[in-house]
Amino acid sequence: MKKQKLCYIIPRYDQKTSTHYAHIYQFLGLLGKKIDVFLYAESGDPSVRIPHLKGFYVQPRQVLPTRIAVRLWWFLKLRLSGYRIFYCHYAELSTIIASLITRVCGGKTYKWHCAQEHHYKKPWSFTHLAEKITREIPFSLSLRLADFLVTCSPLLQNYYRQQFGIEQRKIIVIPAMVDIGAFQNGEKKKLKKELHLPEKPIALFVHRLSKRKGADRLIELAKQIKTRRMRIHILVVGNGPLESYLKSSCERHRLRAHLTLIGGLPNLKLPQYYHASDVFIMPSRIEEFGRVLVEAMASGLPIVATETLGAKAVLTRKQQQFMVSQKNYLRIPELIKELIRDKNLYRELINEGTLRAGRFSTNKVATEFMKNIIKI
Repeated sequence: MKKQKLCYIIPRYDQKTSTHYAHIYQFLGLLGKKIDVFLYAESGDPSVRIPHLKGFYVQPRQVLPTRIAVRLWWFLKLRLSGYRIFYCHYAELSTIIASLITRVCGGKTYKWHCAQEHHYKKPWSFTHLAEKITREIPFSLSLRLADFLVTCSPLLQNYYRQQFGIEQRKIIVIPAMVDIGAFQNGEKKKLKKELHLPEKPIALFVHRLSKRKGADRLIELAKQIKTRRMRIHILVVGNGPLESYLKSSCERHRLRAHLTLIGGLPNLKLPQYYHASDVFIMPSRIEEFGRVLVEAMASGLPIVATETLGAKAVLTRKQQQFMVSQKNYLRIPELIKELIRDKNLYRELINEGTLRAGRFSTNKVATEFMKNIIKI
């Protein structure tokens, strides 16, 4: 019996990435043991390859007409070589090209998307014209052309149905995956010493330093911790547009004893920071899934978060007792204190989180992918 063939398309390939793509690479290696997988990356570093893949191509930097022509040629070549399933992770332009090819030559195109697009939509104006042409219009067109939309939770499935009028039968829910094994096991005391962290409870923030992810709120939280003389230290891992703001605000308000900025790190180095911490915090304004929540649970950390679509999709009912409304985000330090003080509750949430994280393991998601996309 011939193996099924899948062309998996991602915007960027980089083994040193700090993004969620690091989990996708392991996921593709698992799929490659069962079916023929060709990875097409729209950009990136081709020097390190994923084991068990049938084929691999990283598109070099090119002008737009050349990018389109090269993609068209590759996708048509793959389709004529027996690849009937094109799975586009975001990748709007590739979704459009693959959809046109599968409509003419047969096959199916799946588009994976996990974002509340209405938050990012710009008004029509000359200032926003470039973004309209390069992002919003291709996104809308890719939604119309793809055979199926794949997203990561029933809440987002409902969002796409209501916001964009997509039929429910055309939306497939497959959880985002996390390499659970990479985040298990770690000696807290030893790691705290090696990373030169203070001898007090560490509240870890791992995310892009942007307003949407609530990075600016970290300053207010640290100021409250300082004013109230709470034994909590905020550890921030990530980079982004607010990085310089956080650095200058930390100096201006003299918060270095209460908040430490590590900067961006490759995903491979994140586990040691999770294991050296005591609580995970996520004060996001917008969060569609929150893969960092799963990483935190797999690392044995209880979570204090603001109420977002992602937090409600990932956290259990008991964990959601430590989820606060957007306007009450300043309660986060008090909830951290409550968690640290109540050892039994702390342990309960760790155990519940560990079990919950298993739901998003690459092995389980690979099984669901094979069932719903490959139809095996």
